[in-house]
Amino acid sequence: MLTRSIQTLSERESANRATAVRFIEAFNHDDWDVVREVVADGFVFHHPIGGTVQAGPEGMVATWAGFKRLSPDSWHPIPILIAEGDHAAVLLPTYGHFTGHADQAPPPTGGRLDYGMVNIVRFKAGRLAEMWFGMDPLVELQQMGVAPALPARPRDPGDGHPSLADRDEITIDPPYGGDPSVDTAASRAVVDRWFEEVLQGHRVDALAGIVSPDVVVHPTAMPDEVGYRTIAGLAEWLGEQWRAFPDLTIVDRFTVASGDIVAARWQARGTSRGPFMGMAPTGHSLDYSGVTMYRIEDGRIAEIWETRNTLAILHQLDPRIGSGHHH
Repeated sequence: MLTRSIQTLSERESANRATAVRFIEAFNHDDWDVVREVVADGFVFHHPIGGTVQAGPEGMVATWAGFKRLSPDSWHPIPILIAEGDHAAVLLPTYGHFTGHADQAPPPTGGRLDYGMVNIVRFKAGRLAEMWFGMDPLVELQQMGVAPALPARPRDPGDGHPSLADRDEITIDPPYGGDPSVDTAASRAVVDRWFEEVLQGHRVDALAGIVSPDVVVHPTAMPDEVGYRTIAGLAEWLGEQWRAFPDLTIVDRFTVASGDIVAARWQARGTSRGPFMGMAPTGHSLDYSGVTMYRIEDGRIAEIWETRNTLAILHQLDPRIGSGHHH
């Protein structure tokens, strides 16, 4: 007897997934009537800069139309889109240029405006009822010239072993929806171990049983930007965070999973005890959130697309930091 985790999507899940694609394609084609059709009247979105917004269809149209004024050529490929029950999760890179003008926006630079997102959506009666934007707003603000730029983010050199998202970067029809032959419950259990033993327990010794030896980490969720490879690289990435916040832990999480793909929105908390991005420790507690997507291969995490609200961390270290415009 097949378990639920390796069956095909239910009719409701397939419909929700198709609606999510229509929603994203509406952004790509400036089709605001479709947005009004698929977004519920009581629609709420949670943004790392704007917080919780009671938007409804018109608020979502205003948000997206406003962003398109800043970046008229911006668009979203859809490399990965999974559905489970009343939820969907999507890996959603943004590509475009900052060429437009809007009230209270900085002057356009003409430069590229590329950043990654991992979003989770809740559906009600077939329409989008709630959405959690997972992105690092600091990356967007740096590209808009609002925040100081960091060194260039690394690009995947293409070593003959491309990651899943590298292969499918511009996929639109259909997005990768997870491997139906992979046990969803087992994939979720691996990610649960990652959160409990590594992110909460700080157990580097547990990595070998949870993570693939060739793991790839995309720290800003852009498919073609690889920050860390292998378990040693992953341990370095974690160590950077733990040295800054030695008691860093996850206080809340929610997952959406399908086959070999798991997405998690989470809330982290820790105490500033070491330098972070060149800023001195404050000794104060801080919290921040993010949404992360994981790909499981042979029972271990093989790929991570991370979105972390770095801007919120910097603002709590120095309240003078933290202004700008967002998508």
